[in-house]
Amino acid sequence: LLVAGGIAGVKLLQTTRGKALLMDAGVVGYYGQVQQALDDGLRGVLVEAGLIRGLEESRGVRTVGDERFIYYDWWVACEPPCNFIDINLEITRAVRRAGGTVRSGIERQPSSKREPPALVFDIGSRRYTTHKIVIEKRPARAGGAAGGASGSGSAGRAPATARSTPGRAGAPRIALVFDDFGYSKSELVESFFTFDLPITISVIPALPHSGYAIARARANGKQVILHLPMEAEEGPASDVAAVLVTMSDGDIRALVARYLAESPGVVGVNNHMGSLATQDRRVMQSVLAVVRSHRLFFLDSLTSGKSIAYNTARDMGVPAARNTSFLDADTEDVLVIEGRLLRLLETAREHGSAIAIGHPRSWTFEVLKRNLEVLKDSGIEFVFLSDLVD
Repeated sequence: LLVAGGIAGVKLLQTTRGKALLMDAGVVGYYGQVQQALDDGLRGVLVEAGLIRGLEESRGVRTVGDERFIYYDWWVACEPPCNFIDINLEITRAVRRAGGTVRSGIERQPSSKREPPALVFDIGSRRYTTHKIVIEKRPARAGGAAGGASGSGSAGRAPATARSTPGRAGAPRIALVFDDFGYSKSELVESFFTFDLPITISVIPALPHSGYAIARARANGKQVILHLPMEAEEGPASDVAAVLVTMSDGDIRALVARYLAESPGVVGVNNHMGSLATQDRRVMQSVLAVVRSHRLFFLDSLTSGKSIAYNTARDMGVPAARNTSFLDADTEDVLVIEGRLLRLLETAREHGSAIAIGHPRSWTFEVLKRNLEVLKDSGIEFVFLSDLVD
């Protein structure tokens, strides 16, 4: 019983709910992870309810222990007729699924004719706020949708095309990278090659259909990079030979050079798995020496928060970039993926650019397909990965 209870306790603390409990107990470093999990769930509700276009977002500052964190302050337009009961239930369920707490939730009655009725939420852990949300029964404001989808402010902007072209002055830019090609030549795979935005295809070498994936992606005007297998801290082994931390410098360089020789037309490299290998400076120096000799760039997929791959590349003069977010690595839920995609637009607006990694999965393509016009009309320029390396 003690062992079973201990295992259950460890598993709980690995969930968002457990991290929220730890945060309330004073381990404030989990604030960002709890906030991210809640953010994904809440945005999924707004997408499902058709309210994401009416989202406007600002930021507030919350002091947690000795640290200061940013919480999200949302105003959401809900055009009448608007069912507050259903929205309240869905938000409460999403927060509970994500492991958080609805600290307070009230229906505000108008105190004057100018003030519309509203749902007002304070969401987070039991002690700390991550989101404050006001959902009002009124039309969206002109120029709204600052929370990530397109709004009236995007009217008249030129849509992205299937080829990366010189950008509009000052336009935020996003590079979408899709990993793990080479396993098959299915209809789904073809859908990514013909998708009507500039996307970067990352192909695992030495698979049955690696050559096919490279050829078809290039034939359809997509950019192609090598998805280099590298050793992970844990989890399944790579399906093909990977760069291991126990390998000599010479063996690492030989393997990378061989994979590049088998992958004609690639313009860059990113790591497949690699949460262990990307923490090892010697290993990364060996990998990047070959990347540099071929005049390619390197994308740090950031499969580990401890990765030094990007900084090592910069130190060695290799053009490099870092992944901003994974769209679908841990979920098949189209609402979660959609929320992350729409949040990516917001990130690009805030920082000028963003990079996201996804995979050739049916649920991911469903999200891309149904949001294509939103992406094109967002005012964001979609570019190839090479446009965002530095």
